[in-house]
Amino acid sequence: MVVTLNENLDKSVTETLPVMSESIKWFKGEAEQFDDITMIGFEFKKPLN
Repeated sequence: MVVTLNENLDKSVTETLPVMSESIKWFKGEAEQFDDITMIGFEFKKPLN
């Protein structure tokens, strides 16, 4: 997951979450999903000082 995040640093939060979802699907392969997956995206905005 860290690799996927680092490969998509130029994307917005709304663009990154679907990419992460696809990365998780690829990682699990044919394995049955046995639990929920929850993702929360945060965007850091620098202070206006």
